Amino acid sequence: METLQALSNLIYLTECELFFELRGLDGLCPLLSHGRLTKLQIDPHSTRMCPSALTPFSTNPLDVWTGSTTGFLAAPICSLLSSTLTKFELSLEKEMKCFTKEQEEALQLLTSLQELHFSASQKHWPYLSKLQCLPAGLDKLINLKRLTIYRCSSIRSLPSLPSSLQKLVIYDCYAIQSLPNSLPSSLEILSIFRCKAIKSLPDSLPSSLKTLKISSCDAIKSLPDSLLSSMLELDVSSSSNSKELKMACRKLKGTIPIVKA
Repeated sequence: METLQALSNLIYLTECELFFELRGLDGLCPLLSHGRLTKLQIDPHSTRMCPSALTPFSTNPLDVWTGSTTGFLAAPICSLLSSTLTKFELSLEKEMKCFTKEQEEALQLLTSLQELHFSASQKHWPYLSKLQCLPAGLDKLINLKRLTIYRCSSIRSLPSLPSSLQKLVIYDCYAIQSLPNSLPSSLEILSIFRCKAIKSLPDSLPSSLKTLKISSCDAIKSLPDSLLSSMLELDVSSSSNSKELKMACRKLKGTIPIVKA
């Protein structure tokens, strides 16, 4: 199959996962306009989408996974999906160093987004991703609740995050040296995995934080003094964490309900 045209008449289709390269995305609009499609995965190496072929879609919440080179992250597409796209997973090409201004502005149009994932393309793993920074303007995604950053190994810092964010997961981001000094006041879950350049957490963690998980971050030796007794779970049980961090966490047993060290 080279396009989606053969699928355009499947009016009851609710999920579509295409794990092969397409030469064109003809037939995508009918699939969406039927009003039942809620999950769409397109091989990230497929031919670029043609915005001029798109028409307004249904109001059903939509989950999309695609690549940074398919042209999906463009204003004509994102404006049409601004009220329906709730989960967006973007696979980043190895040679991509930054988002263009046009891509950043298009992403900011997706104000219905609740979950956003950035990850290095599995096609190129384990080669290092060259992306230097996440797109600016993430703080304008006013409904974003979950942000995952996965295998973005060249990113050194994070931009301002939306005030609505409840869960932040950072995984295999070896170059990130620190987290923002001011994390969102709504943040409930913070998970950091294999981020070996992070030496410490922000001095002040949000009072909303309930769960903190740190794994294979051996440069972190201690926790901030402001760590709140209102937390429900603290997990530093990974064997690759520092002994100093584990000892600091053990002292909090009885203060925090669940402590894994």
